[in-house]
Amino acid sequence: MINRFKTARKAWVAGLLALALVGCATPATVGQSSGEVDPQFAVALNTEDGVAAPLSGEELSDLTESDVLAIIEESSAEVDAVQDEYESEASAADYAKAVAAYDAFMAEALTTLDEQGVDGFLEDLGALESTVESDQLTTVAFAKTCLTVYKWQLQTIAWIGIGLGALTSIAGLFAAGTVIGLPAGAVAGAVGIALGVTSTYFLWKVDQQKWDSKRVCF
Repeated sequence: MINRFKTARKAWVAGLLALALVGCATPATVGQSSGEVDPQFAVALNTEDGVAAPLSGEELSDLTESDVLAIIEESSAEVDAVQDEYESEASAADYAKAVAAYDAFMAEALTTLDEQGVDGFLEDLGALESTVESDQLTTVAFAKTCLTVYKWQLQTIAWIGIGLGALTSIAGLFAAGTVIGLPAGAVAGAVGIALGVTSTYFLWKVDQQKWDSKRVCF
């Protein structure tokens, strides 16, 4: 059942990207393969750990919608790999929640890109609201600055950081608000690090946590 779910989910995500790529294609880009990245931006994807490094402000300002979609697609293999690793160690319920949250975030991101263009997408990236059912995303508030953080939520944030690595950093995701229902302070407190780290290091730190949920006050 899980394998069928995973196959269907990956096909759905690939379909979203394919539709978006077709929808934004211009006569100059129709001839490119769906996974091809403009050579001007390819250097951002050639990092040692296979995860894109964030582009500079100048490079981001030059991106077209096709460039953004190609970058996201280029990162999808790394996201698939870390999702598979999490599936092997997590409960089926936690894995399903993390995947659903990631897919919802990315679907919302693609919608924002389609409706608001690259500028709107980059401006709103950290404030995107996930459409996953609230019982999967809402944290439990014990006090004004205390939350229950779930490990699957941190996994999802790491995946988003990897999937959008050329477009934003982990810290950048929180620039405009919360990600997957968690403010930056709760995430930093749960993992025990500042958020100015690479997505792969953040994921490594998350993987070291032995708890499934943790109360964090910040």
